[in-house]
Amino acid sequence: MDIKKEIGLRLRAAREKARFSQTSAAKKIGIHNSTLGKYELGEREADNETLLKLANLYGVKVQWVLTGEEQNKEKIVDKIIEHVGEPGDKQREKFTNLFLEELNNLPEEIQKSLYTLIRYIQKK
Repeated sequence: MDIKKEIGLRLRAAREKARFSQTSAAKKIGIHNSTLGKYELGEREADNETLLKLANLYGVKVQWVLTGEEQNKEKIVDKIIEHVGEPGDKQREKFTNLFLEELNNLPEEIQKSLYTLIRYIQKK
């Protein structure tokens, strides 16, 4: 099955489980209900900000919407710490520099989306 259709099915399932109509969910996040319908049918791809809004509205994680799998936060943090080291550690400095370099190599549109996502998370 096409990945957009899989994402659409998960969006619809989450919306229905959260007991929203397409119209009410779309209105709450500021999009037209036909746009949400196209996301759910896999005919259109939602941008990162819209996916985040929908996931928050439905009470699910964006990762689940995208992959169908949940990720344990502790495992992610453990993996990062494992590679980062302690403050002042040369390995941590190296990791930070590589991470920033990779971010810098991303297309500007993705960098802006990541920045928006980070700012949104910081406000919570």
